[in-house]
Amino acid sequence: MDEDQSDSYDAIKAAVLSKFNVTEETYRFRFRSISVPVGESVRETYGRIKGLYRRWMRPDSRSKEEIGETIILEQYLRVLQPDVRTWVKENNPKTGEEAADLAERYLAAHREPFKSRETERPRSMEIFRFNPRYILFIHLVLNETLQLTLSVSLYLFGNSLFTIYVSLCVLILLPAILTTRNTPLNLACMAAECYISVCIPLRHGNICTVKKTYIVIGIMWVISLLTILPDIFILLITEELEFLKTRVFCERDRVFRSSYSKSKRDASHIFFLVVVCLTLFYTYFRILFVAKAANSDAKKARNTILLHGFQMLMCMTLYMQSLLKQLLIYLFPKHSISIQHAIFILIQIIPRCLSPVVYGIRDKTFRMYFKKYFICMQVKAIRVQT
Repeated sequence: MDEDQSDSYDAIKAAVLSKFNVTEETYRFRFRSISVPVGESVRETYGRIKGLYRRWMRPDSRSKEEIGETIILEQYLRVLQPDVRTWVKENNPKTGEEAADLAERYLAAHREPFKSRETERPRSMEIFRFNPRYILFIHLVLNETLQLTLSVSLYLFGNSLFTIYVSLCVLILLPAILTTRNTPLNLACMAAECYISVCIPLRHGNICTVKKTYIVIGIMWVISLLTILPDIFILLITEELEFLKTRVFCERDRVFRSSYSKSKRDASHIFFLVVVCLTLFYTYFRILFVAKAANSDAKKARNTILLHGFQMLMCMTLYMQSLLKQLLIYLFPKHSISIQHAIFILIQIIPRCLSPVVYGIRDKTFRMYFKKYFICMQVKAIRVQT
């Protein structure tokens, strides 16, 4: 702001509103997501809604046609595809006609004529590469797939009485432990992204960018790596070098035998459990308050957070696996083998298989593409058979 304008009330007001990002969109969102706080009278609620309407629509300085155009513009932006809507809103259209022109220009710029259907397919899938929500989901699925593969391999090695060298076992255990640590952190990040998109949507585009999402994923792997590096250092310090050349059943307790490693593991389990649970509880109740305004998107986000919490609790049962196994074998000693198989399926396999169901199949966009390509694959298979 120039010093020459410091005496102008209108210039100062515009600078303050610009500094704190208070725009027409801010009042529109507050008007649409308003809720009644405890202790507020019905008259006060009416006055607050009326005030938000006046700040949003500015009826004193607008005609009826302009107010109607604002309502049409809002509804038009709501029905656009997410990527088109984001680009149109960034250009700040004043009327529905301007928004339609911007949408046409965006679609024309992203349309590549004279290409076959196979070459157009990656373009339609760009939403999964440039949307932070889907990036985190795809990372979760890949992480769970790797973890499940390693866990099943280690389990089969152990049940087939197959021993391997300790050094080789460490190389297998390291990614298995890292992917196990990543799961609750990934769920917490997905819950935080959902919270930002519902509770502070005006900042969602600035906070949740593709670059920042990849940075968060990198930090996630670094945190998980820092929890396993002390175990490796303790192993090298407390064990003889000959131990690395011996053959053992590839299990974590048989490799990292030090009491320090077990104490550190229990402490890290508790820390992860507390941090992730607090994140999920905070985001859930914050979204719950928004959902009271009868916003369907907020309700969907609230249910998604709740399912994330359920999935996280199932993943956290992994920390109780050894204690639960000992208890059940003590109560039913004749069924020890069946108990081990059942615990492995319930604690290791089922929580990992829930990821596509909990988040993927419930998502409208993902479900649309899944049905589209699943049906196409069936049609191609029928054509090949005929």
